[in-house]
Amino acid sequence: MVMTAPARFARRLALSAAVLAVAAPGARADQFDAARQQKYEDCMAQAQRAPDDGYEAAIAWEGQGGGDPARHCAAVALIGLGKYQQAADQLESLGATLAKKQPALAAEAFAQAGQAWSMAGDTKRALADAAAGLKLAFRYHFIGLGPLVPYLEVNAGAGGTSLKVPEINSTFTFVLEAGVGLAYFITDNVAFNFGYRFQHISNGNTSLPNRGFNSDSGVLGVSYFFK
Repeated sequence: MVMTAPARFARRLALSAAVLAVAAPGARADQFDAARQQKYEDCMAQAQRAPDDGYEAAIAWEGQGGGDPARHCAAVALIGLGKYQQAADQLESLGATLAKKQPALAAEAFAQAGQAWSMAGDTKRALADAAAGLKLAFRYHFIGLGPLVPYLEVNAGAGGTSLKVPEINSTFTFVLEAGVGLAYFITDNVAFNFGYRFQHISNGNTSLPNRGFNSDSGVLGVSYFFK
């Protein structure tokens, strides 16, 4: 049997259902995990075999409390339907959620989002997701005017990508970012951030060519400051 590109990609998207599953409290946690894992596997199989039906089933499951596995299944179905942008958005949202509890799975979800953006022809978004790896960040806050505090930031990190990017021709990516912004403190510990960020992606001269890739973006976020 010859598989189409979307079908091959969807097959590679399978995250670990055992890890994604949320254990139920009490003595029946193991049965709950087994049932959710089977539900996830069935949903993924349907999403790849019949994306239209698989998407409807995933949405219905999410409405019944299917959580992250249901959202991932819906993204796989969207890939099968050729709706790459919607799938990428879904995978980015999933990655942001998983980052708080399963960083390794979050990195995988962002990598999958990068592949979906690549299939949609959006190289900038694909590289941005591919670079969602390990970073070190430095931010300096200047003297503020009441709740408004300007800041300067510099970030650096390394990541990996399976994308075929001609500008770097490597599975290794090195990321440098610099930006400025304004923090608006709503309490002593919480602030909304508004800023600009310049990003440079290359392979750190680990291979040739290494022409690099630059992008500009706006930044919106929330920061919590520990005392």
